[in-house]
Amino acid sequence: MKRPAIARPRVLFAISSMETGGAERQVATLLQHIDRQRIETLLYLRSRSGPYLANLPADLPIFVFSERSEPPQLYWPGAIHRRQVSDLRAVLRDEKIDVLYERTCLQTLIGAAAAQSVDCRRIAVMDSNPEKNLPLVAGRFVTLKRHLLRKAYRSADLSISVSEGVRQAAMDYYDLPTSTFEVSENHIDIADIDRLAAEPVPSALSDTTRKHLLVVGRLVAAKGFDTLLNAVSQLSTATRQTLCVHIVGDGPELPALSAQAAELKLTMIHFHGHSDNPFAWMKGADLLCLSSRYEGSPSVLIESMACRLPIVSFDCRCGPRELLADGRYGKLVRDGDASALAKGIEEVLSTPGDLLSTQLEAARRHVETEYSLEAGITRFEKLVERVLS
Repeated sequence: MKRPAIARPRVLFAISSMETGGAERQVATLLQHIDRQRIETLLYLRSRSGPYLANLPADLPIFVFSERSEPPQLYWPGAIHRRQVSDLRAVLRDEKIDVLYERTCLQTLIGAAAAQSVDCRRIAVMDSNPEKNLPLVAGRFVTLKRHLLRKAYRSADLSISVSEGVRQAAMDYYDLPTSTFEVSENHIDIADIDRLAAEPVPSALSDTTRKHLLVVGRLVAAKGFDTLLNAVSQLSTATRQTLCVHIVGDGPELPALSAQAAELKLTMIHFHGHSDNPFAWMKGADLLCLSSRYEGSPSVLIESMACRLPIVSFDCRCGPRELLADGRYGKLVRDGDASALAKGIEEVLSTPGDLLSTQLEAARRHVETEYSLEAGITRFEKLVERVLS
């Protein structure tokens, strides 16, 4: 049944935190740039943490589960989940939310249950390959959560995947009909990236006698940085002698990766931790490498294209092949193959500058057309209009 038009719908974004991830950055950018005279935005978090909190509007209403609910004295299976469902349902009801925007599968798991008895529409967004991602983030009871998520995506008013690869993977993993998901790509703020990229290049990139390979991302197993280190160890002696590898990001894998680099005697590897401005790194580097075991729609590739930075990427399921247009805007190598990655790095670093320049300018134009912030905001507004009509 068609609902009466809502002049200024209230949309609650739900995500676990504002840590350094692609989904978190997408949410932060939307909240920062949506016209709040047209759509009233609110945010629901499991915990108030992460650097992207600083990017949010100062007057944005934020509801934090960990601050609203006392931890239980006894823990039993499902207790925290039920408390989160109850708390989110209370926010939906008390704040008279029109649309719940669930970003990540765990928020969809909670949101589907919370919205059952509330007059609220749901947009469920899937950011990555669920076959790989759900076992990592779900903890216990993966089979049960998989079953519940299958129902949750089918019951949503709109189920969105960030790439065609994610859509196909979701349909396979959850055994869903082809009509369940539709694709809505990620976006980037090109003007903001250009502004930040114009800042001084980090001093670590100042040695012009060397080539600088950049890696950006959370130091977690899914990003495959261990495979990257193995690939670097297989580079030719001449390449290793003139190469610096800069890993920008932090996370739990840092001790293991540092030990691996030491064991392989890779003195050119440098761990720099999190950077509030990875785009100055992109502007000054010679090559970006993506070594992920799986992805959804990796924003770092879109951002690198915006910064005119050459790319070599594993052809992992979901994301890279679509974003790089089958290799037109960057080099794709066999998924998970350290030797192939090493060969790809050597090839890109030895590509003549005029050929690279032509590819990089085409990649920049592609990003401006397909992944701009304006296009992303328009897509989001249309999603809200659709679920309310």
